[in-house]
Amino acid sequence: MKKLLTLSAFIFLSVMLSKAQTPTPMVSADFPSPGDSSDVKEYTISPTQTYADSTSANDSLTIDRTLEKALQAINDTYMDDISIGGNQTDTVPIVIYSQFPGANAFHRVYGTVNGFLPGATSFPTATTYTYVESADGPAYVYYQNDATGFYELGSYLMPTGNPAITMVNTPKKPVVTFPVDYNTPANVTGFSSSTSGGGIATTTNLEVTVDAYGTLVIVSGSVSTPVFTTYTDYLRVVQYSLDTMDLGSGMLFFIESKYYNYYIPGRFDPIIAYSVAKIRSNIDPMYWSMAGQWEDEIEVQWNKEFMPVGVSESDGWQLNLFPNPTSGNVTLDMPAFSGENVQMDVYSVAGQLIASQSFSDGLIQMDLSGQPEGIYTVRINANGHVFTSKLVIAQ
Repeated sequence: MKKLLTLSAFIFLSVMLSKAQTPTPMVSADFPSPGDSSDVKEYTISPTQTYADSTSANDSLTIDRTLEKALQAINDTYMDDISIGGNQTDTVPIVIYSQFPGANAFHRVYGTVNGFLPGATSFPTATTYTYVESADGPAYVYYQNDATGFYELGSYLMPTGNPAITMVNTPKKPVVTFPVDYNTPANVTGFSSSTSGGGIATTTNLEVTVDAYGTLVIVSGSVSTPVFTTYTDYLRVVQYSLDTMDLGSGMLFFIESKYYNYYIPGRFDPIIAYSVAKIRSNIDPMYWSMAGQWEDEIEVQWNKEFMPVGVSESDGWQLNLFPNPTSGNVTLDMPAFSGENVQMDVYSVAGQLIASQSFSDGLIQMDLSGQPEGIYTVRINANGHVFTSKLVIAQ
């Protein structure tokens, strides 16, 4: 059953690969330590298929195509394919909408482990933990951050109305190993672990790959007047896993999942992560009411610090570039940065700097009447925040 999702505004992520120098490898300091925290929003796209309406053709899709198909179902205009690898020379838009209905917002905090935390004694090597609230009850997830890598040790689950469950990963499951370096793409290979608790045993096979780098351009606003915010030197880390969950009595669940994580230097959480999980089982559909579902789950998660809202929706970040199109004279109004140093640069389509000006009163006027007609890029650096917008000159 195809569901219609109508959205009034959007942001999408353009990944420009091979447009920047290879970033510095990430190490322990770039991953969570006690005291780190971030505000996160996440949205789970409705399942794309069920056992009842799945066809053999649908079910045979690769996990990448499953994710691509789900995003295309939201908007076919911008989503054509998802780039893999570091040799992509064009800009590939990956659609991520800001007006997600029912998006979940939460504050993620990493804390110092002590013996009084629920379940902490089962994870003696943990250096940090995070507390998670869910519809099924709270959980404590324990991690180890050392010179070799960042590892998930396991979790202590407290399901509502049921006894607590300790889930220990044996051996510890690497999120990444250090250094996280594009020049060494195979970050984790051939890893397998087992987890048990609550009568469920899970076997995991995991691979982690550093497969892309470059510049992130997050686009907000509207289709007619987009606003571009640029982040340089990102690394994309892909986690691919195959999990087999044994519920006992011959009931098995098979979960194939892939996580795309976009990191930038100095940030311990990804700017944006999107994932897909193909969940399958050997359970007869008549027992689903007791055991679960057969579906694909697509999730988009982004750090709110890096999620620009539409220009018309944000008084604090208001940016007005007008008239656009222009016959030559153009005005930039940024009231939020009045009294602060702002640099405005204009580039031709070939990347040549054609005009540059600084100001500190929140308003700048520039005469571009001597430039030929066409589309230009305006790059604005305001108090450490970089914005990029398109400007059209039409005589």
